[in-house]
Amino acid sequence: MYLNSIKIRDAKPSDSKFVSYLISSDRKDSEKNPNFGDYLFIKRLSGSQLSERFRSRYKDYSSGNAVFKVAECEGKVIGYCFVRKKDIPDSELSHVGVLSIRVGSKFRRKGVGTMLVRDSLKECKSHFEIIELNFLAINSIARRLYRKFGFKKWGIGPDFVKRGGRYIDMEYMYLQLK
Repeated sequence: MYLNSIKIRDAKPSDSKFVSYLISSDRKDSEKNPNFGDYLFIKRLSGSQLSERFRSRYKDYSSGNAVFKVAECEGKVIGYCFVRKKDIPDSELSHVGVLSIRVGSKFRRKGVGTMLVRDSLKECKSHFEIIELNFLAINSIARRLYRKFGFKKWGIGPDFVKRGGRYIDMEYMYLQLK
């Protein structure tokens, strides 16, 4: 896979099955690696729940309350970055966007996340003033990615994630766009 064969574009309704697959495949990743760097749903989501999750995100995007980018390689979505208003409908927090990202396991550590975040942040400048995110504090790869773009740590949620019988800290970061 070459980076020049990857295209970053706005999400489309037809991306639902690919985005849903990315969300559902994370459970397999955490089973292989208990230090998988993101938090998950405790129960596997059904196909209809995954479809509804995509529809909800796409609705936020199409109504102007979110930025929704996908990475595509050879006609398949291999990752996405979604940044939504922190509080909808409009409030005193609506200038803050909350970023979430997923990259398929075969495409991690190859620059796809960097491409998604870069293109998403460019578009975020016309929607938000601050971007915030969170991830498992054990995820040094995510930390490096976000620091590359200037994100700064603003806190730790001690034991915020309970995976099996193990507690894991959550790290919080922000980026001022203005």
